[in-house]
Amino acid sequence: MKNQIKLLMSELKKYDTDRIIDIATGKGEFISFLSRGLGNFQVITGIDQSKKILEIARKMNKDERVNFTKMNAYHLEFDDEYFDLACISNSLHHFKNPELILLEMMRVIKKNGFIFINEMYCDGIQSKAQQNHIRIHHWSAKINRLRNQYHDETYPKAYLVSLIKKLKLTKLKLFDYFYPVIDPMDARIINSLQNILAPFLAKIKNDPEYDQLKQDSDDIRKSLLQYGFAPASSIFIIGEK
Repeated sequence: MKNQIKLLMSELKKYDTDRIIDIATGKGEFISFLSRGLGNFQVITGIDQSKKILEIARKMNKDERVNFTKMNAYHLEFDDEYFDLACISNSLHHFKNPELILLEMMRVIKKNGFIFINEMYCDGIQSKAQQNHIRIHHWSAKINRLRNQYHDETYPKAYLVSLIKKLKLTKLKLFDYFYPVIDPMDARIINSLQNILAPFLAKIKNDPEYDQLKQDSDDIRKSLLQYGFAPASSIFIIGEK
């Protein structure tokens, strides 16, 4: 899978596009990735529902070709076939109806335009350190749901592929990859992750499921100390409309 990263970066260099939209952009990390990886582009628009997180994104992305706007991903405020490329990264699981998000992305890209989907997945052969990444995500997703914030668990890879195949895209290309870490037992990373657990758990301290989630967090701490942490495997899907 290490070579898949090189193949992916080589593939991205082939794309020269004018207008790009990044759905559920968050802090704009994926835009930064595309800015470095794509052959060329004119403008990237990142959209998200959170005004607060978009303020962070603007501070982190100083490229004049990049702009951010608050918008509902289910109802994009753009004409049909407006963009050359639409993308979404590690955000499909934040939507109750990911199929509708993908259809809206299809609507706003031109004929022969492209869709990029990048998403971590939960199954397959993954190390104990990678499984810790997945466990933390599932745990935090459950807390968010208890706070009435829709947040699904990490999807299996086959489910992600099935979602994309429904779009009837052509020239599908799949890159299965993960980012290797030098030392999964890096104390700084492990301590940082452990320090996040307690404040996040405190958000549901009065919930009936608090005790169970507290036990789950203790189990995660032990697993981090035993196996460390590494990014889970991801799949990057490219398709043409």
